Amino acid sequence: MIHTSLIKPKRKNIREAMSELDFIEDGRYFKHGDTDLFVEFPDVPGQP
Repeated sequence: MIHTSLIKPKRKNIREAMSELDFIEDGRYFKHGDTDLFVEFPDVPGQP
């Protein structure tokens, strides 16, 4: 797991950025049609 920040970004901002990279939101994951891998942005403990 890679931590890039301790501040949780809004899901809307994540969705927009991932969409620009051709990822599709599937539940809590983002998937790309060119790979079987997926990306998850888990909640940061202690953040609202």
